Amino acid sequence: MGIKLDPRAKGPICDQNYETTEGGVFVCGNALHVNDLVDYVSESGAAAGAAAADYSVKTRALTELTAGMEFLYAVPERLDMGSDLKKTVVFFRSRDVREKSVVDVLVNGKPVFTKKYQKLKPPEMERIELDLSMVKSGDSVTLELREA
Repeated sequence: MGIKLDPRAKGPICDQNYETTEGGVFVCGNALHVNDLVDYVSESGAAAGAAAADYSVKTRALTELTAGMEFLYAVPERLDMGSDLKKTVVFFRSRDVREKSVVDVLVNGKPVFTKKYQKLKPPEMERIELDLSMVKSGDSVTLELREA
């Protein structure tokens, strides 16, 4: 189908609406990435279904979301700034076991959100809710992981 895959997440590249690089094709659940809990599968399924139901061919204003090398991966890899969504969930896994760590969300190099973790482990997926009002089309959005 020509859908681009993320070698880190081992699934299709998508935006926060779960739309893949092929317009009108949506992905969710374990087809996107391996989820720890069925609740996350259901959450992404409901969001992808709602986005697919609202889908219309339009020009998308895509911004890349990049995760530093301290992460195994983060999804979604892109944000559609033309979407009606005001918030989105970013799922991630750390590359290594990390004690007392902080995840920073940077927009154009400036921190806009920070979350502390007592322990991060690669087998355990984590999630951050991202307020999209802090991001504009063309901005650089990066996740970074550091010691607390």
